[in-house]
Amino acid sequence: MARSIGDHAAATVGVISEPEITEYDIVEDDFAIIIATDGVWELLSSQQVADICHGVKSGDVQEMTEVVAEQASYMWKVEEGDYRDDITLIIIKLPWLGSAE
Repeated sequence: MARSIGDHAAATVGVISEPEITEYDIVEDDFAIIIATDGVWELLSSQQVADICHGVKSGDVQEMTEVVAEQASYMWKVEEGDYRDDITLIIIKLPWLGSAE
């Protein structure tokens, strides 16, 4: 929250309110957009999350989100014991997925 409203005290130790913006051109090989909190990205790489999603044979985004969340939760348990950061994610399947099938 401090980043969204700015925190002048934390600014002295490097906290900034400026967002990091990255642009990416979506191509036909892309199958989904995955938006997640650091509770996912802290212990799972982008490639691991993509592999988990590809491993869900049903192609159901609800199942994909559940499996990613379960794997992130498991990794927190392995790395941190009883502590776990928040794990929140949204998966948006791109409209052309399955159009060639």
